[in-house]
Amino acid sequence: AVRVVTSTGGVMELHGNVTAERITNEFPGHGIFRRRRSSHPLLHNEPLLAGHLYYLLPLDHFVGCSSPTDEDDDAVASPLNATNSALTPYRMSLDSHVFSR
Repeated sequence: AVRVVTSTGGVMELHGNVTAERITNEFPGHGIFRRRRSSHPLLHNEPLLAGHLYYLLPLDHFVGCSSPTDEDDDAVASPLNATNSALTPYRMSLDSHVFSR
């Protein structure tokens, strides 16, 4: 499953073939990022890989931000460690038939 952390700290668990666009279509003004602090969202057609953690964040928050070092990313670490009990997971399965155009 692909796990996506929202800007409010929620976690979506997605199953099936997932691209950044399939998620951002449901969240206008947001992008999918590999790190919590990143200057570049994933491309719309970029696949999200099972077992990886991604971040769904507002696009305007990242205008003019510089790319962090790996140490910066470690500092914000996955919210799944310290606050796991406080998070409400979302479960969302993407059916390719629903999203066909």
